Amino acid sequence: EAAKAEALAVHVAEEMRRRTQAAQGQVEALAAQERSHEEALAAVKASRTEALAAQAAEHARHVEEVHAQAAKQRDEALAAARRRHTQAFAAAEAERREALAAQVAEAELKAE
Repeated sequence: EAAKAEALAVHVAEEMRRRTQAAQGQVEALAAQERSHEEALAAVKASRTEALAAQAAEHARHVEEVHAQAAKQRDEALAAARRRHTQAFAAAEAERREALAAQVAEAELKAE
């Protein structure tokens, strides 16, 4: 009977070792799967971050272009306003000179 008990103890010990090794293998497989999932998640996050950075850069370029176009339009409008002002001033100056010339001519006629 002692031999049966010892054989049973050996069998139980071997079964426990086998189950422990199987459990250890499952734990290692789950740990590897978790690392794989974490790496995949990190890759997705990095990809999203890169995509967002690219979108932000594109948006910044667009804003820069819009601001440059607005500045160009403003400068063109200012130049046009300056030209109109200069033309109006020249026209007013010409009218003033014509009026003075007419007054001088009229005064000369009266003086004769």
